[in-house]
Order: sequence, then C-alpha cells, then structure tokens
Amino acid sequence: MIYLILIVFFSHFLFLICYPDTTFLGIPYLAVSFLLWTSFFILLRTTLLKLSYNSKMTILTIVYIFMIISIMSFYPQKDGKSVYSKITSEKFPDKFSIYRGLKNIGIDYPKILK
Repeated sequence: MIYLILIVFFSHFLFLICYPDTTFLGIPYLAVSFLLWTSFFILLRTTLLKLSYNSKMTILTIVYIFMIISIMSFYPQKDGKSVYSKITSEKFPDKFSIYRGLKNIGIDYPKILK
C-alpha cells in the first residue's frame, strides 16, 4: 500500500517542480488532489483483492493514466493554459523552470542550469 502512496506523491511532486508558474491555488490543489487520489487508490486496491495480479495492474494503470490526465488538465497556471495544453503544443519544461520549481521548495541547485 505504501508504494501507491509514494507513486501518487511523486507524480504530484513532479508537476510542482516541472511547472512552477502556478497561481496561489497551485499548492492547495496538489495537496487536495494528492489526498483524494491516494484515498481512491487505496479504496480501489481493497476492492480488487480477488482479481488476478495482471487484472489489478491493468486497472490500476488505467486509473493512474486518468489521474495524470486530470492533474494536467486542472493544475492552475498563471498564464491560464493547462499543463495538458502546454504539453500538446510541445511546450515542455526547460532547465530554468525545473530550477525555479526546485528553488520554490527550498532546493537551490544552480548546476542544473549548465
């Protein structure tokens, strides 16, 4: 069960680092989304106990993909565009945005810019 919590946490954490241009609602959105998706995965895991391993992994993978798409669609950005629309228009995070994202959480690592 701890691996589900870690996967959901690091998925949300990745969006926080890669897309730091968020509004004041960015951090609360990710926190609430993390809590909701974690509880949903735990409840889903308990309902899938009698299924085979392959069936469980298939269902959990589909739900994980849905989680990633929903985070990308609703994560608030300052420019008003969703992360999903940025990715589909091939505007991926660069080194500077990752540096700013790390700096926002207190990690100053200037070597990433080189």
